[in-house]
Amino acid sequence: LLVRVDAGTVRLPRRVRALLRGGDVVRRPLVPSPRVLGETPADERARDRADQAGAGAGLEVARHLRQLIELLGETPAPLLKEGGVGVRAVTSLARALTVEEAEIHRLVSLGVAAGLLGRGEPSPLPVGDEGSDYLSPTLAADGWLDSDLATRWVAMLAGWLDSPWAPWLIGTAGEKRQPVRLLGDEMKRPHLAEHRRLVVSRFALAAEGVDVGGEEMRDDLFFTRPVAATLLPEATVAAIVDEARWIGALSRGTATSVLRALLDPEADALAVAQEVTPGTVERVIAQGDMTILAPGPLPRSLQTELDLLGELESAGLASVYRVTETSVRRALDTGRTAEELRTWLADHTLGEVPQSVTYLIEDVARRHGTLRGGPAMSYLRCDDPSLLAEAARTPAAERVALKVIAPTVAVAQAPLVRVIEALREAGFQPVAEDATGAALDIRPKPARLPAPDIPARAPHQLDESRISAAVAAIRRADGAKEAGAAVSGADTQTTLALLQAAARGGRTVTLGFVDKHGRAVHRTVTPLTVTGGQVDALDEVTGQVQRFMLHRITEVL
Repeated sequence: LLVRVDAGTVRLPRRVRALLRGGDVVRRPLVPSPRVLGETPADERARDRADQAGAGAGLEVARHLRQLIELLGETPAPLLKEGGVGVRAVTSLARALTVEEAEIHRLVSLGVAAGLLGRGEPSPLPVGDEGSDYLSPTLAADGWLDSDLATRWVAMLAGWLDSPWAPWLIGTAGEKRQPVRLLGDEMKRPHLAEHRRLVVSRFALAAEGVDVGGEEMRDDLFFTRPVAATLLPEATVAAIVDEARWIGALSRGTATSVLRALLDPEADALAVAQEVTPGTVERVIAQGDMTILAPGPLPRSLQTELDLLGELESAGLASVYRVTETSVRRALDTGRTAEELRTWLADHTLGEVPQSVTYLIEDVARRHGTLRGGPAMSYLRCDDPSLLAEAARTPAAERVALKVIAPTVAVAQAPLVRVIEALREAGFQPVAEDATGAALDIRPKPARLPAPDIPARAPHQLDESRISAAVAAIRRADGAKEAGAAVSGADTQTTLALLQAAARGGRTVTLGFVDKHGRAVHRTVTPLTVTGGQVDALDEVTGQVQRFMLHRITEVL
């Protein structure tokens, strides 16, 4: 089971590893196949069929991606905290596009890889924004939507080839035993773009139009890139091939001409795509059964109008739409009129527009818009229609965009305060009212500033220890005054001697001195040092060291 490499190393053979992983051991040929040697003859008819099938598949993906971009443009999808797309958002998108959730996984991954979708804060923010990031179209999506079908397909293929996203991993257990989320970190594989090119390029080894089977492709992969093929999981290879067929890079096992051009640095992939992509049509076929047939791909302007007017019943290079009451109402909701819809059909329909379609449009339009709404910031009402009309004709009414919508009601595009002030300046006497009709006082409020926070001053309280210390200091001063009265008036030498003795003995004395203002002051202190004509002493009351000049001291008690 193990192969000895040296005294401290063994190697697990590939066959044993494959069996332990539940796989089968397949012997690969050690000689190049005709495909690798370039000996397979080309088949032009098969190539054309493959190109047509690939274009059909690619344009179907482009249609779904266009719908996804338009949907996310209207309602961006909120992201999870780690940046992925939640299951609920994926389900909502799949339901809106009427596709499977796996299709949403592929479309979102493709859109992000192609730069058409992004994550962040869109502008404008969605209604009800809660501060999270969103999945939304980028500015590049507008250019992609306006481009022709060939440009869209090439942009998708180029983005897919270089994509690091592996949508087939979504839902599987990740490294933290949590399900892999759409656009989550565990879905991103840095070397996947290299693996994708490695796999699809094996199909391009064969001549044009040659169908390459799955095992044949693997044989060529193991022969041309044995080390890479050994390390590449079979599930990854199968997923890449499946995606290549989905996007139109492969038609079954045949590499399309566009894929070959993208793999060739010197080829013009866009020119090749334009050759194999069907051209757009400017006319549709309206039928009496309320269906509209588009015999080919439509330009964006026509596609937008037809998406509004009809419900898509059959998609593809040729598509079928059905005109219903709901679809006509949807078109009218966007501001189109019945006349505009009839004119559009007449201009873009081959032959006459069936009367059944015209009758349906007119019938829905007759009942549409009976109730109307519009923006207004304030209203003005008056029981006298002539007075209201007179007020609406003044220059003041023009400044606030006052418009009469009924004989006794007008609306303005300005706040109520401005409307009232403007009409009063014009000589009218309007009164403001609330929703119930009660009069309002619209005078401006007096100017005020926020009151500052003034901290409450706590009452000064003396604790027992400080009171006792003060009483003791007073008593010491009184005792010293009585005991030292005999030395009062002593000369400087006597004063110096008393202070030095007190400093040596650590005794407390009462100093009488004259301060700098000429006032006689007494302090109870403990001398610390007596040098240079000055005394440093500890004040018993304040607890601080003070300095006294010897010539200012008048007595020592």
